[in-house]
Amino acid sequence: MPWLLALLAFFVGFAIGAAGEDKATTATSTSSPAVSAPEVSAPTQAATTPPAATPPAAPAPPPPGPRTTFGEGQYLVGEDIAPGRYKTAGPDKSASFPSCYWARLRNDSGEFSAIIANGNTEGPGSVTVRTGEYLEARGPCDWSLAP
Repeated sequence: MPWLLALLAFFVGFAIGAAGEDKATTATSTSSPAVSAPEVSAPTQAATTPPAATPPAAPAPPPPGPRTTFGEGQYLVGEDIAPGRYKTAGPDKSASFPSCYWARLRNDSGEFSAIIANGNTEGPGSVTVRTGEYLEARGPCDWSLAP
Protein backbone atom coordinates (compact mmCIF):
# COMPACT_ATOMS: atom_id res chain seq x y z
CA MET A 1 0.00 0.00 0.00
CA PRO A 2 2.80 2.47 0.44
CA TRP A 3 3.27 2.30 -3.28
CA LEU A 4 -0.38 3.33 -3.73
CA LEU A 5 0.16 6.42 -1.63
CA ALA A 6 3.28 7.24 -3.58
CA LEU A 7 1.41 6.86 -6.85
CA LEU A 8 -1.43 9.03 -5.61
CA ALA A 9 1.01 11.72 -4.47
CA PHE A 10 2.67 11.57 -7.88
CA PHE A 11 -0.60 12.12 -9.75
CA VAL A 12 -1.73 14.91 -7.41
CA GLY A 13 1.59 16.67 -7.84
CA PHE A 14 1.46 16.18 -11.60
CA ALA A 15 -2.09 17.53 -11.76
CA ILE A 16 -1.19 20.58 -9.71
CA GLY A 17 1.90 21.27 -11.81
CA ALA A 18 -0.02 20.87 -15.05
CA ALA A 19 -2.80 23.18 -13.88
CA GLY A 20 -0.27 25.88 -12.96
CA GLU A 21 1.43 25.44 -16.30
CA ASP A 22 -1.87 25.84 -18.15
CA LYS A 23 -2.62 29.07 -16.30
CA ALA A 24 0.81 30.43 -17.09
CA THR A 25 0.43 29.41 -20.72
CA THR A 26 -3.02 30.90 -20.88
CA ALA A 27 -1.85 34.07 -19.26
CA THR A 28 0.97 34.51 -21.71
CA SER A 29 -0.92 33.36 -24.72
CA THR A 30 -3.97 35.51 -24.08
CA SER A 31 -2.13 38.60 -23.10
CA SER A 32 -1.70 41.08 -25.90
CA PRO A 33 1.67 42.51 -26.72
CA ALA A 34 2.52 45.75 -24.97
CA VAL A 35 1.40 48.76 -26.94
CA SER A 36 3.19 51.97 -26.24
CA ALA A 37 1.02 55.02 -25.99
CA PRO A 38 1.98 57.99 -28.12
CA GLU A 39 3.91 60.59 -26.20
CA VAL A 40 1.76 63.56 -25.29
CA SER A 41 3.40 66.63 -23.87
CA ALA A 42 1.64 68.57 -21.18
CA PRO A 43 0.14 71.84 -22.34
CA THR A 44 2.29 74.84 -21.60
CA GLN A 45 0.78 76.89 -18.82
CA ALA A 46 1.11 80.63 -18.61
CA ALA A 47 2.92 81.89 -15.56
CA THR A 48 0.44 82.42 -12.78
CA THR A 49 2.81 84.39 -10.60
CA PRO A 50 3.69 87.94 -11.51
CA PRO A 51 7.29 88.61 -12.49
CA ALA A 52 9.62 89.35 -9.62
CA ALA A 53 9.24 92.91 -8.44
CA THR A 54 12.16 95.13 -9.16
CA PRO A 55 13.79 96.56 -6.07
CA PRO A 56 12.81 100.13 -5.25
CA ALA A 57 14.94 102.71 -6.96
CA ALA A 58 17.59 104.38 -4.87
CA PRO A 59 16.80 107.95 -3.94
CA ALA A 60 17.89 110.40 -6.56
CA PRO A 61 21.16 112.12 -5.78
CA PRO A 62 20.83 115.77 -4.84
CA PRO A 63 20.94 118.07 -7.81
CA PRO A 64 24.36 119.44 -8.63
CA GLY A 65 25.16 122.80 -7.22
CA PRO A 66 24.58 124.53 -3.92
CA ARG A 67 21.91 123.27 -1.50
CA THR A 68 18.90 125.38 -0.55
CA THR A 69 18.27 123.76 2.84
CA PHE A 70 20.63 122.99 5.69
CA GLY A 71 20.93 122.29 9.39
CA GLU A 72 23.80 122.56 11.81
CA GLY A 73 27.23 123.08 10.21
CA GLN A 74 29.51 125.55 8.42
CA TYR A 75 28.89 126.29 4.73
CA LEU A 76 30.61 128.25 1.96
CA VAL A 77 27.94 130.38 0.29
CA GLY A 78 27.81 129.88 -3.47
CA GLU A 79 29.44 126.44 -3.22
CA ASP A 80 27.84 124.54 -0.34
CA ILE A 81 24.62 126.57 -0.10
CA ALA A 82 23.02 129.03 -2.51
CA PRO A 83 23.19 132.77 -1.72
CA GLY A 84 20.02 134.47 -0.53
CA ARG A 85 17.73 134.84 2.46
CA TYR A 86 17.24 131.76 4.64
CA LYS A 87 14.38 131.34 7.10
CA THR A 88 13.76 129.01 10.03
CA ALA A 89 10.65 128.31 12.09
CA GLY A 90 12.97 128.10 15.06
CA PRO A 91 13.96 125.26 17.33
CA ASP A 92 11.61 122.67 18.77
CA LYS A 93 10.45 124.07 22.13
CA SER A 94 10.97 120.65 23.74
CA ALA A 95 14.71 120.74 22.88
CA SER A 96 17.01 120.82 25.89
CA PHE A 97 18.44 124.13 24.63
CA PRO A 98 15.75 125.73 22.41
CA SER A 99 17.96 128.30 20.72
CA CYS A 100 19.83 128.43 17.43
CA TYR A 101 22.97 130.41 16.65
CA TRP A 102 24.00 131.70 13.23
CA ALA A 103 27.05 133.65 12.10
CA ARG A 104 28.01 135.19 8.76
CA LEU A 105 31.79 134.89 8.38
CA ARG A 106 34.43 136.43 6.12
CA ASN A 107 36.43 133.18 6.14
CA ASP A 108 36.66 129.86 7.92
CA SER A 109 39.65 130.81 10.12
CA GLY A 110 37.71 130.52 13.38
CA GLU A 111 39.00 133.95 14.43
CA PHE A 112 36.67 136.37 16.17
CA SER A 113 37.55 138.98 13.56
CA ALA A 114 36.01 136.75 10.81
CA ILE A 115 32.47 137.43 12.11
CA ILE A 116 30.47 139.81 9.88
CA ALA A 117 27.23 139.41 11.86
CA ASN A 118 25.74 136.84 14.21
CA GLY A 119 22.67 136.13 16.29
CA ASN A 120 20.55 133.70 18.29
CA THR A 121 16.95 132.80 17.63
CA GLU A 122 14.48 131.07 19.93
CA GLY A 123 11.66 131.31 17.40
CA PRO A 124 11.27 132.17 13.73
CA GLY A 125 14.28 133.92 12.23
CA SER A 126 16.14 134.71 9.02
CA VAL A 127 19.60 135.55 7.76
CA THR A 128 20.78 136.79 4.36
CA VAL A 129 24.09 135.50 3.00
CA ARG A 130 26.17 136.47 -0.04
CA THR A 131 28.46 134.48 -2.35
CA GLY A 132 31.94 134.05 -0.88
CA GLU A 133 30.83 134.34 2.76
CA TYR A 134 30.69 131.43 5.19
CA LEU A 135 27.62 130.69 7.26
CA GLU A 136 27.84 128.84 10.54
CA ALA A 137 24.65 127.38 12.04
CA ARG A 138 24.41 125.73 15.47
CA GLY A 139 21.43 124.26 17.26
CA PRO A 140 18.27 122.34 16.34
CA CYS A 141 17.02 124.58 13.51
CA ASP A 142 16.27 123.69 9.89
CA TRP A 143 16.97 126.53 7.45
CA SER A 144 15.43 126.91 3.96
CA LEU A 145 15.98 129.42 1.17
CA ALA A 146 13.05 131.85 1.21
CA PRO A 147 10.99 132.05 -1.99
